[in-house]
Amino acid sequence: NDLSGGEFQQFELHKQTMPCPFSEAEYTQHEKALKLLHENKFQAARALLEPLVAKYPDRATDKHNLALTYLYDTDGEARAEAMFLEICKAHPDYLFSKAELARLAIKRNDLSAAKEFLVFPKNLGRVHVMEYVTFLSVMGILAHAEGDLTKEKTILKNIAEIDDEESSAYISLDRLLNPIDP
Repeated sequence: NDLSGGEFQQFELHKQTMPCPFSEAEYTQHEKALKLLHENKFQAARALLEPLVAKYPDRATDKHNLALTYLYDTDGEARAEAMFLEICKAHPDYLFSKAELARLAIKRNDLSAAKEFLVFPKNLGRVHVMEYVTFLSVMGILAHAEGDLTKEKTILKNIAEIDDEESSAYISLDRLLNPIDP
């Protein structure tokens, strides 16, 4: 796929869990926070993630999830955006935060900023499948915002081939392409 503004890039997709510096108790805390985040219990998830981020400030995953607790909670969008920017500065190839920044730019109708966030990092050797399909999904949302139905359908097809039609990235983009009539 051409994801870099005109250059073909080759990389490996994987589904391995990322290395984790946590003790068993910290890992349990991390998993509980993710469960709470998925249950929309943002303040409870935040309470579990904050100590992990304080102890491991360079770990992009936990800082990103903490930023999500602010993004989805009331009036926390600006704080979340600042955290995503901080993550991207320290980890420029962390696609989850780039995708969230692009999503926020699209929401503000700043499509040129969204495009900048969606430039695929050069020389990225390995990418987790979930991270990649999230990035692709936001590329599809941008194509939708630009009115490029062909590109949007192509991205949706790519997500289905890489992951499956049950993934949240596929479902969210499919809903844009095929809205359910009330």
